[in-house]
Amino acid sequence: MAIKGIKKVIYVGELIRTPDPPDHRGIIQGLEESGFDYKIVDPILNSVDIAAQMIIDFNPDLVIHGNTDSLGRHLGSRVKGKITGKQVFWMLDYQPETYCDWNNWIKEDGVYDLLLLSNKDQLKLWSDAFSCPTAYLPHGCVVQDMVRDENHYHKSIFIGSRSFGGWYDARENLLTEINDFEWVNAPDFESRHQIWKDMPAIYHTSDSVIDISHSWTADGYASGRYFYAAGLGGCSITKRFPGCEELYPGDCKAYFDTAEEARNLIEYYHTHLEEREAMKKKAWEHNKKYHNYKLRFQQIIKML
Repeated sequence: MAIKGIKKVIYVGELIRTPDPPDHRGIIQGLEESGFDYKIVDPILNSVDIAAQMIIDFNPDLVIHGNTDSLGRHLGSRVKGKITGKQVFWMLDYQPETYCDWNNWIKEDGVYDLLLLSNKDQLKLWSDAFSCPTAYLPHGCVVQDMVRDENHYHKSIFIGSRSFGGWYDARENLLTEINDFEWVNAPDFESRHQIWKDMPAIYHTSDSVIDISHSWTADGYASGRYFYAAGLGGCSITKRFPGCEELYPGDCKAYFDTAEEARNLIEYYHTHLEEREAMKKKAWEHNKKYHNYKLRFQQIIKML
């Protein structure tokens, strides 16, 4: 059964071009488990004209825009008034307005019925700029069995790109200071896909996962890594941020403030098997209950 009368849903997001990230798989899982008649419109694979026509032809009860391409290419404007349903934009990234295409994005003022942000600091900023209600709604992760494969074992691992310049330097500098882990980066598109496919085994089998988002100052914000690490059954050594324990309590993640604390936690969970495995299980169970995408879609419908 569909949720509260919402039967036809379009999700606009890069789910066809990149189907393997745990949140992308989770979104598809949530759409299926919610009982929607749904369609995915990939804004990367389709021109804005084709994407708009796909939405208009399907005439959904609800459009959820999950890529900033919808803002930058003004996709919401192109379908407004041509469908009977509502439009929601869900910002799962976090960017200060000075580091993004903000002046272009806000040309979509008045287009959306609801904005969802993965941080609480910018709610008023976005509400004022887009003339509509805003609410906080973070990432989630696919719900699946934990995967153990000793071929993917690491004492401690960080998977992610190396980003330099401006506000990105803070994470780069912190990771460099911690140092006691293997840094895995994907230099090309195919390599990224393989890492995403291997990620369940990497995260669960390894002793610990370094879990640091590109920003840890905004209230409630963490990147998808924060949810993957828990949802795939990893032991997360996590940079503390405002509101973090409201999302995952301290028995699900090992929070730290300084590089020295992070190194100590890496060593502790490397040498304490029972505590490590207990944290992995608690994190996985907490994600399954509170951070699945069927629940996220229920939350969106309730907000609307």
